[in-house]
Amino acid sequence: MIENKNIKFNCQELNIDSVYIFDDGDFIVFGNYMPVKECKDTNYYSKLYDSKTLQPKLFLKVSSESCFFDLKDGEFGICKNYNDFNLYKFNSTKTDYKFVQSLSTEFGTGNKLKKLSNGDIIFFIISLFKYITIFRKIKDNSLKKQNNNNNEYKYEVCKEYHLEYYEDIIELNDKEFLGYKKFINTPESILFRIFDNNNYQIKKENTIICQDKNNGFKRRLYFTSLFKYKDKLICAGGDKIYIIDLNYLELETTIQLSKTIYKILVRPNGNILVLSQKINVNKYLYLLYDIKIDYKTNEMIQIKKMM
Repeated sequence: MIENKNIKFNCQELNIDSVYIFDDGDFIVFGNYMPVKECKDTNYYSKLYDSKTLQPKLFLKVSSESCFFDLKDGEFGICKNYNDFNLYKFNSTKTDYKFVQSLSTEFGTGNKLKKLSNGDIIFFIISLFKYITIFRKIKDNSLKKQNNNNNEYKYEVCKEYHLEYYEDIIELNDKEFLGYKKFINTPESILFRIFDNNNYQIKKENTIICQDKNNGFKRRLYFTSLFKYKDKLICAGGDKIYIIDLNYLELETTIQLSKTIYKILVRPNGNILVLSQKINVNKYLYLLYDIKIDYKTNEMIQIKKMM
């Protein structure tokens, strides 16, 4: 329970699975709810909260952040069975939403959805071979006449352009995005590619070997997340933070920490929040650190324990 003079926030009836925060501060608490009087349909698992009042304003039929995909511009996707994803669109206040379209794959398993600044939806698919399907947004005035549906667009598979499968895609600006994928063959490596988002042509690429030059048994770049900050890519793995130059896609700096890194988050000011994990008497303990980096020299200039 969080309280002040005007606001009360209570999710005691919830077994929390995860939380997603929108750019405007509204957030979804995912989990399994006990029946509550506000919602007669017990198939609704999660609540969307208003950032200002901390009051729930919408129920959603999704129980985990891993099945929810914020596609920006009010659109979102919900995984139905990992072969089908339903697209929806919020109203302006996120107090209601309407169905837009289903996206399906006949072969393989859908993994996740992402939307590029050019309006295309990237559909990640895993089968015998991993690949990506591009859905392009097109106008469709015929939809106005069907079941009083006011949508004026739909998404269709774009056969003109193709993408290989990448672990993830990160938008660099409104004209370029970066894709990366790992290779487990010897030597293990990570391939980085920068694409033009108008024609999906490769503009730049490089491969970073995941081995220490002085010791082939030592691995590096086993990162759990990858962040862009200005002209840098920042990731972490083991007890190290890696800084990659976006202009050349080269590993610039390795920063050694005396802590096992569980997760990182790069803040808007460039500081890196590090969640450290260690085992103490058969239990995991977590510590949070705030690390300040001088990105001109790529040196760590301050580390502060937060909790």
